[in-house]
Formats: sequence, structure tokens, C-alpha cells
Amino acid sequence: MKATTRRNYITRAGGQYGPDDVALRFALCLRIHGTAESIRRTAHELAHKVCYEHQPNMKLLSRTKDDDRVLIAALNIINRCCDLMGIAPDQRFQLNEEPTNGTGRENTGTEKRSSTKNHR
Repeated sequence: MKATTRRNYITRAGGQYGPDDVALRFALCLRIHGTAESIRRTAHELAHKVCYEHQPNMKLLSRTKDDDRVLIAALNIINRCCDLMGIAPDQRFQLNEEPTNGTGRENTGTEKRSSTKNHR
């Protein structure tokens, strides 16, 4: 007796990450890096971890060359997810004016690097 195989395309199941996880990853990516290239890289990382219906769109987003289209798509994902979950539905997620360096401060390029050598 042969066991039936489960098809990959039937329902919204099968994804490791839900829409809220994807929106959070994109929001953090935009807040920290603020570039379309970082969104493309994140979409490429998420392409096989989202539900089956969204995988083609994630792959397409990771290959899109136009920076404006990539940023608009990421903002739409973030804002729609926040609206659906009831997280500040009257506020829209905005892009940073200046990308930050990962510490929450603006990246001015004048930060001194600390030495990792142990001075004795």
C-alpha cells in the first residue's frame, strides 16, 4: 500500500515564516540599512521560508532591478500587515532619511572603530 504524498501548493501552509515575521524582517531591514539592496537580500533569504503562494513574489522581489519598486513593495508589505494586525493602523511606516549604522544612531562615517587588541 502506497502512502499518498502531500502536495506543496494546496494551501497557505508550509511556510516557516508568517506575514508578520516577513513584515518585521523588512521593517528592521529598512530601519537599520534603509537600502533597496538590503531588501533584495532579505527577500532572497526569505524566498524558501514563506508560504508557497508567496515564494514566486519573494523571488521576483529579490530580482527586481528598480530600487523604487523594491522599496515601495517592502513598505506595502509592512503597512498592510500592520493594518491587518491592528498595529497603529493610523500611522504609516516611513523610510529613514539617513541609514543607520546598526546602533540606532545615524551613520555619519565619523565613528571611530574600537581596537580589538588587548593592550597590556
